[in-house]
Amino acid sequence: MNAVRHTLILVCGFYTVLSADPIDGYWQQKVDYEMEITLHDSIRQLTGTTLIRYTNHSPDSLDRIYMHLYPNAFQLGSVKYREYIGHAGRVSRAKYFKDRLDGFTSKIDVHDFSVALPKEGASWVHKIPILDDYKIDDTILEAKLMEKIAPGQTVRIDLNWTHHVGEMVERAGYYEGQYNMAQWYPKMVVYDEKGWHADVFHAEGEFYGEFGDFSVKFDLPEAFIIAASGVVTDGDPGWEAVTVDTSFDFNVWLDIYNSTFVEPNSDARRTVTFVAENVHDFAWVASEDLLYEGGVSSDGETDVHVLYDKERGEDWTKVVLERSIRAIDWLEEKFGNYPYPQITTTDRIKSGGMEYPMLVMNGSEREGLIVHEYGHIYFYGILANNEVDEAWLDEGFTTTQTSHYLMNRYGEHGFDLELDDDNKKFPNRYYPLGHDLHSDQWYAINFMRSGHDENISRSSYLYNNGSAYRLNAYTKPALMLNELKYVLGDSMYYAAMQHYYDKWKLKHVNETRFVDAIEEYVGAELDWFFDPWLHSTRHLDYGISSFKKISNNTGSWTVELGIKNKGTRFMPLLVETTFEDGSTDRRWWTNHLWRFEDTLSYAVDKKPVAVTLDPDVQTVDLDYRNNTTRMKKRLLFNWPGLGYEPRDERVYRWMPYVYYFADSSDFAPGLTIDRDYGPYESITVRANYALQSNNLYWYVSGWRQPVHFFPRTTFYFWGYNRPG
Repeated sequence: MNAVRHTLILVCGFYTVLSADPIDGYWQQKVDYEMEITLHDSIRQLTGTTLIRYTNHSPDSLDRIYMHLYPNAFQLGSVKYREYIGHAGRVSRAKYFKDRLDGFTSKIDVHDFSVALPKEGASWVHKIPILDDYKIDDTILEAKLMEKIAPGQTVRIDLNWTHHVGEMVERAGYYEGQYNMAQWYPKMVVYDEKGWHADVFHAEGEFYGEFGDFSVKFDLPEAFIIAASGVVTDGDPGWEAVTVDTSFDFNVWLDIYNSTFVEPNSDARRTVTFVAENVHDFAWVASEDLLYEGGVSSDGETDVHVLYDKERGEDWTKVVLERSIRAIDWLEEKFGNYPYPQITTTDRIKSGGMEYPMLVMNGSEREGLIVHEYGHIYFYGILANNEVDEAWLDEGFTTTQTSHYLMNRYGEHGFDLELDDDNKKFPNRYYPLGHDLHSDQWYAINFMRSGHDENISRSSYLYNNGSAYRLNAYTKPALMLNELKYVLGDSMYYAAMQHYYDKWKLKHVNETRFVDAIEEYVGAELDWFFDPWLHSTRHLDYGISSFKKISNNTGSWTVELGIKNKGTRFMPLLVETTFEDGSTDRRWWTNHLWRFEDTLSYAVDKKPVAVTLDPDVQTVDLDYRNNTTRMKKRLLFNWPGLGYEPRDERVYRWMPYVYYFADSSDFAPGLTIDRDYGPYESITVRANYALQSNNLYWYVSGWRQPVHFFPRTTFYFWGYNRPG
């Protein structure tokens, strides 16, 4: 694959850095939190005391500061509420708001708030107040200052506050005895080279945070077991008392545990302090029903904690710890060393999944969910993008790495067959397995052709709906990165990703910083690749326009392959030539830039019988039918409810079909055959032989959709020769 890289460099021209390296002059603020948090379970309330040391590393003097109060979004009349009522965001979440958040309201009340500078040469005991005034609007606290925070200065911010914890709606809240506390505290807004990012909490979109150190002391009922970002530096989180002995069958161990369990005094309290260094957020989970299992990563450097609800222990015990260790091992191998001392998987008994530094909240034990959320600790946690404005930089990255993990471990279908009970049953076990990548490609292609496609590069709350957000934040950028891996080759792709990771870990990243790091490592300019994906809705559709094979006197053959670009996006393509004996030849066509037609001439030493563009179906080519001179075919029995939709095969489905014409009592057994290909074509052919009249009846129907001209226009046809 190195040959491909060198060819790309020749095509693109040697990449020369004409502008400054984005890391030159880079700065980020530092925000250190000290918090004391008391949980009042009986009234579902947190009381908090926060001390923040905010250091201004920017070149600017700041005349104000901003803080996020995310729980305030869960109030009637909030921006989030109004957007959901206006049909923005995900339907599953909008229902709570349309029901007027009955029981689901949350809020942070700020009781005391101050900002101060230290007196020159004195400790923080002697402070100079600089707060002029502050106001709270929706989820943003804005504080105006009497004296600006100069470059290099550190200010102290003190707050006393109360968080009224509502039932869980999105990522955080109370659910069936469990506290899932995410975005739960007054949090500093990011100030970067673009200024303040004082974005309200929208119906769609997530977060952006400043790096710093957290020291959080919890005071909660002793019956609660707690897990959090960071490491325990003082007190007892309760893990030892609920550690599962995995040498026993889980249900046997649980019976013993329940029979010997002594419930703590209702007045007894637990105090425990967690410290998390160089993170941009802090989250925690607490419940009376958590059990604990622990281990360590394969390199022995990272403690791996798993806490799960005892009612779901039979599904979680042992396997989640094993999967968690495999996940962190994979991420370290592919992207770089994990910089924190621990990683924790917790059981979020309400479905879904969410990631925070050193901790994930997972709604199931699924391996794919663990890998996805652990991936987010890398992409967003360590490489800290602004999820509001560039969600694709974390969602797309962890989506594609999850797919690669699952296909690498389990095959192209992307899941563990041993855990799929349905696949073990008849007729599923005799049916071909799907292809995970093909499914994602079809999903994206249908959206691209829908007339509702949007640019990937867009603020999360500006997408037209929740479906558009998911496709543009997750699916399309994941497929873009898969195409990048296809062009660079696996080893070059992962090496470039590791370069990006090493260069920007524990810093804020954006599109420019990512693309620059990849180009820097590869040594080629790649705007031709990234710009159409990120800043347009251009489509890819290459096809073979001609295939000539010429016999030479030497016994070799010359192939002249006509390649036509029917789309508006350009890509180099792998070309596979198949010979009479079944062997193949693979080579790259790299004359792709700004060409809509080209002829690739090359010599082979055997008689070619077929040619295919992109034989491994790695690109999001709208119509694969014209990519090959010999499309693969497959005949299947048409089992109701079973699907199989590959991109590189024509699938014929058959089943018996009986026709009966009552007027003549003519019974006609026969056969029906269906052939479909994606959103483009479907045809049904039926033939029946009438036993009484000896007539042959037939029926043909179907539809076609053009790929480019009159897209989304369906042309139907039908014909038949049968009575009735």
